[in-house]
Amino acid sequence: MTAKYKVGQNLKIEGKPEISGKQKTAFYLILVLIPVFLILLLEVSLRLSGYGSNLDLFVKSKDYAGYYELNQDVTKRFFTQNKGTSPSNDIFLVQKPGNCYRVFVMGCSTTRGFPYTMGTSFSRILNYRLQDAFPDKRIEVVNTSMAAVNSYTQLDFIDEILEMKPDAILIYTGHNEYYGALGVASVENGGNMRWMKRLHLALIRFRTYQMVQKMVGKLTGVFVKDTFRPTATLMERIVKDKSIPYQSESYKDGIEQFKVNMDEVVKRIRDQKVPLIFSEAVSNISGNPPFNSAKAEGFPTAMEAFAKARKLESDGKFDEARKLYYLSKDLDGVRFRAPEELNAVIREIGKKYSVPVLDMKAVFEKASPNGIIGNSLMTEHLHPNIDGYFLMADAFFNEMQREHLVSEHWNTSLIRSSYYYRSNWGFTALDSLKADLNIKALKAGWPFQADSVVNRFIYTYKPVSMVDSIAHMCVLYDNVSIADKHRDLAKIYLRKGDKRSAFKEYYALIKLTPYNTFLYYEALKLLNDLNDYPRALDLLLSMPNRDTDFNAILQIGLLQQKLNEHQKAIQSFEKAKKLIAKDDNLETLLIAEYNSCEALPDPAKSAELQKEIRQVNPGFQAGDTKKKEVVVYLEKDVRDLIQSAMQQVKQQKFSEALALLEKSIKIKETAFALQLMGNIYIQLSDNRALAVLERAHVIDPKDLKTINNLFVIYLRSTNYTMASQMLEEYKLLSPDQERIKNLSNLLNKEMSKK
Repeated sequence: MTAKYKVGQNLKIEGKPEISGKQKTAFYLILVLIPVFLILLLEVSLRLSGYGSNLDLFVKSKDYAGYYELNQDVTKRFFTQNKGTSPSNDIFLVQKPGNCYRVFVMGCSTTRGFPYTMGTSFSRILNYRLQDAFPDKRIEVVNTSMAAVNSYTQLDFIDEILEMKPDAILIYTGHNEYYGALGVASVENGGNMRWMKRLHLALIRFRTYQMVQKMVGKLTGVFVKDTFRPTATLMERIVKDKSIPYQSESYKDGIEQFKVNMDEVVKRIRDQKVPLIFSEAVSNISGNPPFNSAKAEGFPTAMEAFAKARKLESDGKFDEARKLYYLSKDLDGVRFRAPEELNAVIREIGKKYSVPVLDMKAVFEKASPNGIIGNSLMTEHLHPNIDGYFLMADAFFNEMQREHLVSEHWNTSLIRSSYYYRSNWGFTALDSLKADLNIKALKAGWPFQADSVVNRFIYTYKPVSMVDSIAHMCVLYDNVSIADKHRDLAKIYLRKGDKRSAFKEYYALIKLTPYNTFLYYEALKLLNDLNDYPRALDLLLSMPNRDTDFNAILQIGLLQQKLNEHQKAIQSFEKAKKLIAKDDNLETLLIAEYNSCEALPDPAKSAELQKEIRQVNPGFQAGDTKKKEVVVYLEKDVRDLIQSAMQQVKQQKFSEALALLEKSIKIKETAFALQLMGNIYIQLSDNRALAVLERAHVIDPKDLKTINNLFVIYLRSTNYTMASQMLEEYKLLSPDQERIKNLSNLLNKEMSKK
């Protein structure tokens, strides 16, 4: 056969056109986009089905409409091997008002307030101090810290924080660069390369990545068993390398990790021109011996340095001792305490970006015996005790004042001492005992004890009192809330008639959950019962939403009225008028303001208010203003009983009215109920009127109607001495000269008959 085609000749197949370069590019692009599309489809499907977790730092609050709160799931970004730690319960407004000053606080377990609740974290204390110093501003201090995290967390959070329009940022961190999540020697390591950790943090918010991570975790669990004892603390479980010698590669990696991450954090803050205060990290150097005394070349062991430091301290050589204590801490191979090189990095970054660095070490040293930080301010190796947290709050407060944050000028007359807050804080035996048990449980395991010791403390502990038993339950069981137990204790104290102790439990609850309005009113009832009006006023003035709550402003005015601050009371009542809603009691508000105007006196304003009151209640009589007292007391059952009794009196049903008033007095004895009973007894010519009105006069010695009725009773019984005394009291309190003249004439007329 003859060949049809020559060798090398291009063949052209009919119906099969050549593929162009553009077509090839499109083909490969589609090839790449198909798996991308499938992954996106899977991601959308997972989200729609509710799989995985939203890991945004801030989410809309479920309990407080119009507020953001810390996402309790955000900890899952960092913890894969252990259950994550909890962020704070702080909330802040979605729409930031013009008078708002918003501070974000960043850090780890110390910043979170361990071993106490959020109620005694330095950020919560600082919030109250700033609010008192700037009553015309809305102060929001939002704590974003969690236990067992480090600079990777601060770096991961910073962009989301900056989106929330902070007016200032405070940072206290540094102790967890080695063992905290994503630390250089942590089981939550994330791969000991920075790019891998950053990639993980970038992908973890995707549900597809969360699903893959979960599958890998389950597969790994088949081959790798958890070697930790069930009773091991997080402090023990999170550590991979239990000894990191001084100046070793791992030691240097921890310093470098902190330096690179925090440099980027501070740069981003400064680029946004947000004021920042960066604090040094503080450790217990004399009260906590080294955990590990591994030898580092060219240095003594950590224990040798510690022993020598103690000897120098006992010899009165405090400066030398302090230096050796710090060296001993840095030589400690178990790296739960930040090395001093890390504090040097903080100062270096502060200088680089012109950021103020808070010398927290100097603050603690100044407040410590011999200038050496130890157990007087610390609970264990690095967490402050209650006095230490107040000291931290004071230090940040003073630094903010020095830097002229919040305002260029601080009104020093409004600044209360740190001692005031320490001695008037919501902190009870339950808080103290729970914190103590937290520390004892921590110290019963590694690294405070040898590896071989099984930590059974919390399971074998024998409580020694009722409150101790409740604290033990809070530590032993995850589902037992200390907030619930504060409420339970308050009820126990109330059953015993101990209203002061009940108030303290509610006050601790308020510091723990400051946005729960109900708690303020429960505490207010107790303070009213105790006649502790100054503290009741302070309590309401500390409410975060006091300026937008009609009832809060009304109660503030009524308390100012009780304290004879009538001008302030009128201002409060006027403010309440602007917020009044359909269901609010306008008559109560107007009568309250009328009483303060009468007390000043301000006749023109009083007359104006009388007209306003009569528009609401045409039957209002100027001399009968005691109706306002009914609403001072917040117990609904008392108020309802008294108001029902008043209706019975109008219908001349005196027996029914007396029965209702007796019930109200058994719940709470009020001057108004007693005065109303006295009036009924007078109409019935019942001799019990005197005793009842005398009791009303003891409770409210300035009530003119009670004084008037007592005057009449004494006069009728020819007790002219007491009648004269009542008349003198009436003269001191009443501007009604015509009425005083009539009473005087009546007394003189009766005495002349004698």
